[in-house]
Amino acid sequence: MYLDKVVVVDVATSLGNNNLLFKREAAGNARHAWAMCYLYEECLKRGIQLLTTDLYFSLRPKIKKAILWRNATINSSADAVIGDGAYPAIIMGFEYPLYACDFYWNLKRHTAPYDYTLMPKGAKPFVSPKTKFRTFISPQPYPLGSRVESNFKNRKFLTMISSNSRIHPLRRLYVTVANFIKPLPTLVNRELYLDRLEALCHFAKNPDFDFYGYGWDKSARLFIWEPNKKQIREAVSRTWRGSPDDKFPVLQQYKFSICFENAIFSGWITEKIIDSLLAGCIPIYFGAPDVTDFIPEGTFIDFRKFKNYTDLDYYLRNIDEKTYNQYIERINLFVSSSAFYLFTQERFAAEMIELFESYF
Repeated sequence: MYLDKVVVVDVATSLGNNNLLFKREAAGNARHAWAMCYLYEECLKRGIQLLTTDLYFSLRPKIKKAILWRNATINSSADAVIGDGAYPAIIMGFEYPLYACDFYWNLKRHTAPYDYTLMPKGAKPFVSPKTKFRTFISPQPYPLGSRVESNFKNRKFLTMISSNSRIHPLRRLYVTVANFIKPLPTLVNRELYLDRLEALCHFAKNPDFDFYGYGWDKSARLFIWEPNKKQIREAVSRTWRGSPDDKFPVLQQYKFSICFENAIFSGWITEKIIDSLLAGCIPIYFGAPDVTDFIPEGTFIDFRKFKNYTDLDYYLRNIDEKTYNQYIERINLFVSSSAFYLFTQERFAAEMIELFESYF
C-alpha cells in the first residue's frame, strides 16, 4: 500500500515523534493541543495522512508525494525532510520572539522556501516577500455557541494559573546583548513573568486569592539584582495550591483570573484567555496589544486601564452580581459569533485541509 497524500509535520516538542502529537491520550488535559488531534481525524476522512518526521523517514519507500508543514521554530528537521524530497509548503510559528529568538532574527530566510507562512500578526512585516502570509490564531477545542454559566454566588474571588517557566537568565542576557546588534521584530523586550509575580505579591496579601501552576515547588527564576525576592517566595508559599492536571475545572471555581501572556507580541493570543472566558471566569488580560481586534471589549478586564494593582483590586471587589452577569452575557454573545469561530478547531481544520488539498 502506497501513501499519495502525506503531510510531514515537523514539530520540536515532546509529542513530535511517533505521531503522539495527534493522540488525545498523549495530549492529556492540555486542551490547546486537542486541535491537532481533531485535525488529524478530519484529514483521514479526506485521505490525507499526517506524519511526524520520524514516521515519514521510516515510511519513505511507501510515500508517493509529501508536503512539509514546518511547525518548529527551534530544533527543526525541515532541511532533512526537504532534502529527502518533501515539498516545503507551509511554515507556522506560534512561539514569541524572546523564546525563539534565532528563528525571528532570521525570519526572512526561514520563511522564504515556503509557499505559506502562518504566524501571529506581529511577524507579518518581517517575513520573506516570497511567502504568502496568513495570520495564525491558536485554535481551541470549544465549539461555536458554547454556553457559559454565571454562578456568581458560588464562585471564589480570584485565581492565577501560571507555570514557573521563565526564560533562563543566561538566555535573556544573551538576547538583551544581541538585540543591540540585531533587534527582534516588534517585541517589547521584556517578559510578563515579573508582572505576574507583582500581581502575585499584591493579591497574596488577601486570603481570597489562590495561585496554581507547575514548578512552584522550586524557586522563582530571578536575577540576583531583582527586588522583592523574599516577598515573592513568601507569596508563593502562602497562596500556591499545587499544579492541577486540568486547569479548566479550577477556573470554573472563580469569578476572576489573572491572565498575563508570557510576553507582549501583536496577535499572540494563547489559550489562557479563551480557557478563562469559557469557564465563566472573567479574565484580567495583559499581553497582545491588539487583543480587541480578536476578542471584543467587555468580555474581559483590560489590565492596561488600571494605574496599579490597588486600583485593579478595588475595581474587582466592587463588581456586583449584575455587573458580573453582564460580562457573562457579552461572553456568550462572543462565543456564538463569527469572531469566536476564528478560535475554533473546526475553522483551523477546514483552512488547513483546504491548503493541503491544493497540493494533491
